[in-house]
Amino acid sequence: MKYSPPTFIALLFQSALTLSSPVVDQTNHGSDHPIFTLHNITYSSSTIYSTPAHLAVQDASIQFNLTNTAVDYTTECSAFLDSDPAVFYGNQNFTCKVPPSVDPEASTNFTYASEGTNGAFEIYSIWSGGVYGDERRTFLGVGNGTAQLTCNTTSWTNTNWTPGQLYSTYEVTCSPAQLDITPIVSHIKTQR
Repeated sequence: MKYSPPTFIALLFQSALTLSSPVVDQTNHGSDHPIFTLHNITYSSSTIYSTPAHLAVQDASIQFNLTNTAVDYTTECSAFLDSDPAVFYGNQNFTCKVPPSVDPEASTNFTYASEGTNGAFEIYSIWSGGVYGDERRTFLGVGNGTAQLTCNTTSWTNTNWTPGQLYSTYEVTCSPAQLDITPIVSHIKTQR
C-alpha cells in the first residue's frame, strides 16, 4: 500500500507514540466517531506578468476553520505559497493554530492538493479525550476528503502594453465551502 509523504510521516509519528505508550487501543471511548468539519474553506491564487514573457508575482492561499466533535474548540488552519509555481501539490505539511488555552499536547496539521476546482485535504489531529477515572487519554485522528470548490476566474491583459507597465493578471477566487471528514482514531497515550 502506498502512502503520500505526509500520511507516511503521520503513521510513523503514530507508531512512535504507540511504542512509547503502555496502553494502546483503537476505540474512541468518549470520542465515539468524531467528525472533523472544515468550515469556510477559501482558496485564492493570482499570477501577474510584468512583460509578455516575464512572471512578476505568483501566489496561492488556502484557509479554513476546523472543528472536531470530540473537543469544544475551533482550530484555525491556513497556508500561503509565493513560489513559482504557486501550486499546492499535497506534499507539504502545514501547522494549524490551536487555541492557546487548550491542552499543550493538542495539535493539528494538514496537507492540501489543489486540482482544478477540487481540493484534497488530509488532516492529522491530536487531542485530549478527557479524564476516565484516574487516566487522561490522548487521541490521534487521521482523515482525508475532497471539497468541491466553486471558483471565479478573472483575467486581464494590457493590449497597449509598454515596458514598465503590467502586462497581464490572472486570479482565481473560490467561494467558501465546507467539508466533513470521518477520521480514523487511535488512542495513543494514557497518563495517570
